[in-house]
Amino acid sequence: MELSTQTMEEIIELAEIERENEGAVLDVAYSGRAMWGGTCPAIRIDSQADLNRFFVAAGIREAQFQEATEHYNAPLVAFDAMELARHVRVDSMGFGLIAYWPDLKLTD
Repeated sequence: MELSTQTMEEIIELAEIERENEGAVLDVAYSGRAMWGGTCPAIRIDSQADLNRFFVAAGIREAQFQEATEHYNAPLVAFDAMELARHVRVDSMGFGLIAYWPDLKLTD
């Protein structure tokens, strides 16, 4: 599964996810439990509501890609928002949550 870093950032912005004094929301090289040093994309969030908004925003962004592809007859690199939802893992960090995708590759 692939997604551009720009698209991931657009989804986060559309979902209006911000963490006050906690650093960046997007972590492009998260390494969690039982990952044995492997890394993957992740988002640091404050609550399950943030994750819900993320997936709603992902669905909206996917629809925008499909509409643009049909309207301009130009193939955009699309993604499947449902695949993001199916493959997410979530861990509690004590002060919020981290949602991460071991099978997701971010592209430039």
